[in-house]
Amino acid sequence: APWASRAARAVELKDEGNALLKEKKYDEAVEKYTSALAVQPDNAVLYSNRAAAYQFLKQWDAVIDDCRTALELDEKYVKARSRLAAAHVALGEYTEAVEQYDIAIGHAPDNANLRSARDRAAAAAGRDASVGAAGGGGAGGGGAAA
Repeated sequence: APWASRAARAVELKDEGNALLKEKKYDEAVEKYTSALAVQPDNAVLYSNRAAAYQFLKQWDAVIDDCRTALELDEKYVKARSRLAAAHVALGEYTEAVEQYDIAIGHAPDNANLRSARDRAAAAAGRDASVGAAGGGGAGGGGAAA
């Protein structure tokens, strides 16, 4: 069936994207994931993996867009939610990050990494609130593609 071959092609492109990600060829990985999405536009993993490549490129708005799309397709997708939160941290948007980490923890209560990332974001949000200015801070959570 055509559908089966489309799905197989999307997996093939995703695997190529994952290999490029491991080789730190982030722009090329983005292209592969984009090609895979053209074949299978309702695949949340492809959006999350492309977001991972955008994370390495520090293209935070693209990370946020792709993670939001992944979460529209699968609201319980913890890895996409965690990437979304990390992008908010990178942009100094700590309150939004904490909200996203809280949702992720709701879906994965035993995930210690999520809890520690959430605590760091909450501490940064507290510092921001108390001093009023500051932004900055590094990006969290690279992690491997799915």
